[in-house]
Amino acid sequence: MSNRLFSKIIVSLCLFVFIPLVVWAGESFKFVQLTDLHIGWGHDMELCKQAAAQINKLDEKIEFVAITGDLFDAGFESPKENDVKELTTFLKGFKVPVFCVPGNHDLFNKIQNTQTAVDNFKKVVGPFPRFYECKGYRMVFFCELPLARQGGPIAEYDPLRWLDDTLKTPPAEPSLIFMHIPSIPKNSAKPKGADWKLDNLAPWSAVLHRYDVKAVICGHYHIDLQGADGNIPVFVSASVTDKKGENAQPSFRVYSIDADGKVTFKTYNITEEAPVPVGTK
Repeated sequence: MSNRLFSKIIVSLCLFVFIPLVVWAGESFKFVQLTDLHIGWGHDMELCKQAAAQINKLDEKIEFVAITGDLFDAGFESPKENDVKELTTFLKGFKVPVFCVPGNHDLFNKIQNTQTAVDNFKKVVGPFPRFYECKGYRMVFFCELPLARQGGPIAEYDPLRWLDDTLKTPPAEPSLIFMHIPSIPKNSAKPKGADWKLDNLAPWSAVLHRYDVKAVICGHYHIDLQGADGNIPVFVSASVTDKKGENAQPSFRVYSIDADGKVTFKTYNITEEAPVPVGTK
């Protein structure tokens, strides 16, 4: 063996042994959640505008805004023209993409024709369900209403089949799920899944745990709440406009995902001057 060949072998072995293996751990990023706008209720639009202005002025870099249902108090079956105009202007006012899921008020409460409400929601707001790729994560904007007590069937939509197909679509990615009605109870006085049809809880949980779901993010209860489905955290945010219910102070949340996939949030009270962070979890 020549000295030159021997030297090349030694150099190659050194490179093999000493070059470190680089492992990708994911990017950290942030997004905003608003929920339960209830436009048409009375005091709602001014609070929505304040929230949008404050979100646009945040020092933190935000990737997108998620709105988790109950956009209209009286639903989308026959929305008022002015409410549609106000909502459209509001959604276009953010500096980042906005994704919405419907709530029970949007499609079912006191609504005679759900399909009309569905069609109007898609026309005014955009498609649902859907997903969005962000920083190596799959953001799943899911409609759970056919699984819930305050919902019902939607034509040509099987929610759990759609969710399973979406989560298993290549490439395999960690996911977050956004929806309106939580599968956890509002308080300990209510039975498990009180706002869901109980027969749907086990199949729902089975789909979640087949994949790398980092969190489920919801609204509906108008309170701040945190629970879990097994080892998957379930975050419930208070309403952005509700002054009269259990949430005395309208608010929104800024969520953070770190490089290891841990999800945390800060709650911001809506004020006339600047957003005030009041809680971190």
